[in-house]
Amino acid sequence: MFFKAEHAIQIIKRSLGLANVYRDSSFNTANGSTAGQISSRDRTWAFAGTASDPEGQLNRIEFRCDNCDNSGSGPNQTNGNTWSLTRTDMAGQNDVYFVAYDNLNQNAASRHLDLRIDLAPPVTTVSFNNEANPANWPTWFTAPVTVRLHADDGNTGRARSGVSQVRYRLDNGGWQTVSGSDASFLVTTDGSHSVEYYALDNVGNQESSRTVNFQIDQTPPSPLSGVVETHSVISGQWQRVHNVATFTWGASSDPTSGVWGYQLYFGEDPN
Repeated sequence: MFFKAEHAIQIIKRSLGLANVYRDSSFNTANGSTAGQISSRDRTWAFAGTASDPEGQLNRIEFRCDNCDNSGSGPNQTNGNTWSLTRTDMAGQNDVYFVAYDNLNQNAASRHLDLRIDLAPPVTTVSFNNEANPANWPTWFTAPVTVRLHADDGNTGRARSGVSQVRYRLDNGGWQTVSGSDASFLVTTDGSHSVEYYALDNVGNQESSRTVNFQIDQTPPSPLSGVVETHSVISGQWQRVHNVATFTWGASSDPTSGVWGYQLYFGEDPN
């Protein structure tokens, strides 16, 4: 049997396990990106790369995922010098790379991709004058109210992209956008107020908007008018006919919280 010299050298190298099997193990893109770390909310990922074997013995390229929260589903291997592989339903933090094999199972690994898939929206809490417990909010505030919104981002496994912005609007007005996880503003006007708010994280997960209501009344009722004692007792004079005083007066008014009641004092006003 006749062999060319280079074929004989190649066979000898393989029999000795010395072949330089895989010179190029390139994992090029993930959904078109070449970054080494990706944060996203996409769950379907198309990976692509190139592979070569100096002896033309490339067998397969295997998908690998180390320390993975959820590597999803789909094929675990592909082949070809220009290859692609798609995984679906991925989530959390995943260390993705690929390993190329030749026909002798000799292999070489590609670069690693730190893929972070965050599916959880932020959660925003609201406080009035530094009180975050609604059970401790008064029915009516009697001073200006500082509204504070604080958002914490949710996580999917170990993936958490962080809060990008907080959005709110007061009394159905225009939406206000504040970068970061905190927003605050002061409300000074009497009356009933509503605050609608939500937050977004850095990969676009959006919290469902919520609305909170509160009321401010900084103005006292109008003064009493026309106070009289109904028995025609003269003010400042001693008398011995009536020992039960009866008073009438013109009612006070309050346009916000309303008049709660009246208090009668004998002597100096304690206020």
